Amino acid sequence: TLIVRSPNDARATVQAQSAAGWAYLKVYTRLSAESFDSVMVAARAAGIRPVGHVPLAVDIRHALDEGMRSIEHLTGYDRAVSRTRQSGTWGWADADLSRFASLASATAQAGTWNCPTLAIYAELAKQHSEADRERIVANRRRFVLELSRAGARILTGTDAGIDVVAPGSSIHDEL
Repeated sequence: TLIVRSPNDARATVQAQSAAGWAYLKVYTRLSAESFDSVMVAARAAGIRPVGHVPLAVDIRHALDEGMRSIEHLTGYDRAVSRTRQSGTWGWADADLSRFASLASATAQAGTWNCPTLAIYAELAKQHSEADRERIVANRRRFVLELSRAGARILTGTDAGIDVVAPGSSIHDEL
């Protein structure tokens, strides 16, 4: 893990990772919009593929346009579908279903893969009321269905390494 604090750090970090032979570069949620843009420009120049979490400061459509190759946990979509621009489970609790189709279509057009990690979010949703929990799980499933209908690429993963879901059996829950 390397901390990127500025657009200059972003360029240098991408170049270093490319020089080390990495084919992919995973980004996380705390990148500033300016640093994200610098990562994306440097990644294109270096031929390294950016994957990971859409930063909180970046709109999902911008991430798709800039060339995110894979998006983990449907990050970024949460804020785009949320009526109140909330993130994480809260964003899925108040999702506006009418926003799903255009986002799924944009994702398919961008050729971006998604790893929804539905099983772990079902566990995380247990922090909410029963009604919110049911909406969170149902809305995430509906969004994945919309991605599939649009022809977007979907991966299977569990994020079991953070001890929220069980390694091994959680892949069955995910499928």
